This record gives sequence, C-alpha cells and structure tokens, in this order.
Amino acid sequence: MNLPVVILIWVLSISAAAGFSYNKGYHNGNLAGSASIQKKWDEDKKRLEAEYAASVAKAQKNTTDAQATADKLQREKNDANKKIVSLDTALRNSLRNRPDRRTENSTVPPSSGSCAGSTGAELANRDAEFLAGYLADVERLQAAVDQCAQQYNDVQQRINKE
Repeated sequence: MNLPVVILIWVLSISAAAGFSYNKGYHNGNLAGSASIQKKWDEDKKRLEAEYAASVAKAQKNTTDAQATADKLQREKNDANKKIVSLDTALRNSLRNRPDRRTENSTVPPSSGSCAGSTGAELANRDAEFLAGYLADVERLQAAVDQCAQQYNDVQQRINKE
C-alpha cells in the first residue's frame, strides 16, 4: 500500500471519529440542556399557576365579602325607606284636618304676633303636606347618600388592605 493512501485513510478515519464524537457530545449536551431548561420552565409554570389560583381565590372572597356588605347596606336603606314612608304617611294623615289657605276675601283675622306661622302650627293643609313630602324626599335621599358613602368607604378599605 502506498503511503499517501494510508495517510488519507488515517486522516479520514480520525476526522470521522472526531466529527462523530463532536456530534454525539453536542447532541447529548443539547438534550441535557433542554431538559434542565424544560424543568425550570415547568417549575416556574407551576409556581405561576399556584400564585394565579391564590389570587383568584382571594379576589373571589373579596368580591363575595363586598357583595355581602353591599346587600346588608341595601337592606338597611330599604328598612330606613320603609320607616320614612310610614312616618310620612302618619304625618300626612295628621295634617288632613288643617284648614286650607286663607283667601284674600277671607273674614278670618290674621294671627297676632310678629312671627306668625314660624312653628308650622299655622300652616295651611297644602303647605304642610308639601313640606312633609319634601322632608320625606330629603330623608330618602339622605339614606341613599349614606348607603353609597358607606359602600364606597368599604370598597376603599378593601383596596387599601391589598
């Protein structure tokens, strides 16, 4: 055999062995690297899913508690409105026996005193009923404003706790 052929075969075999071992090592190293990266990814994904589930549970509890408080405040407002309506009805019923306004041709003398009618005892039927209705409206609106403010403060406290 001649020497250049032997050298060529030897160089080719060494090159093939080096290439094969490099490829095999790279492939095994790449698989090992992929496995460790996949493991880290899976661990991170599990951690994120657990955090998400915890935050969803916390949000659901917070929502349920806020709704329970809102329902309680709504019941209190409804009870206050029922009380206002019953007081308004009683007040209007008590005003039915009041006389109507005096007309200009009335022979009834005006009340004496410098500030007649300041207590409301001398108010005419329609005027007294108007004021009673106005008072009921004010009380209903005040109950609604109070309920809204309490609900707002409750939500604000929940937000500030987080």
